[in-house]
Amino acid sequence: MRALAITLLLMTAGCTVLGVTAYKVVGPPAVPAKYVPEKKPMLVLVEHFQRQSTSRANADSLARYISDQLEAHNVAPLVPFETLSNFRDSRSDFSTMSITAIGQAVEAEQVLYVQIVKAEVLPVAGGAGMQGETQVRVKVVNVASGETMWPRDLTEGYELSRNTQIEGDRGRDAREVQQRVNVPLADEIAKLFYKWKPVF
Repeated sequence: MRALAITLLLMTAGCTVLGVTAYKVVGPPAVPAKYVPEKKPMLVLVEHFQRQSTSRANADSLARYISDQLEAHNVAPLVPFETLSNFRDSRSDFSTMSITAIGQAVEAEQVLYVQIVKAEVLPVAGGAGMQGETQVRVKVVNVASGETMWPRDLTEGYELSRNTQIEGDRGRDAREVQQRVNVPLADEIAKLFYKWKPVF
C-alpha cells in the first residue's frame, strides 16, 4: 500500500510538472468570447449624454477604436463610422432616436451599443499628474426586433470600467489622458466578442 501511495504521489507530481511546462511553452488557455455576433452588418454606436462638445468627441474616439479592433478580428461586417457621422449630422432629432431607428437608417442588422456612464479626467492630489476614468455599459441589439441579443440577463448592459494615471507629468492635457483610457477600454470591449489568448 505504501509503495502504491508513493507511486501515485510521483505520478501526480509528474502531471503538475508537465502542466507547468506546458503552460510555459504554450501559454495560458484562450479566453472564449462572451458573445459571438452573427456575420451581419453591425453598427458600433457609442453615446455619452453629457451636453458637452468634448463628450461627443470622446464617444467618437472610443467608437473608432472599438471598430478597429472588431475589424482586425473579423467579428462582423461593420457599418463605416462616416456613414453614421453623416447621418447624425443630417438629423436634428438624432439624440432622441432609438437604437433600432438609427440602425435601420444606416442599414445595420445589429448594433453594438456602448453607453458611456462616466468619463472623467481629474488632477491627482498633490499635482502629480492626472487620472482618467471611464465606465461603460455594453450590449448588442437586434435592429429588426429591438431585442437585446446580449447580455440577456443584464437589461442595462454589461459593465466595464478602465482608469489610468500619469504620474509626475503636469504637461499632459485631458484629451491625451482620455485617449490612454479609451485604447485599452476599446480592446477590452472588442474582446467580449472574439476568442483571444492572453499574453504571458
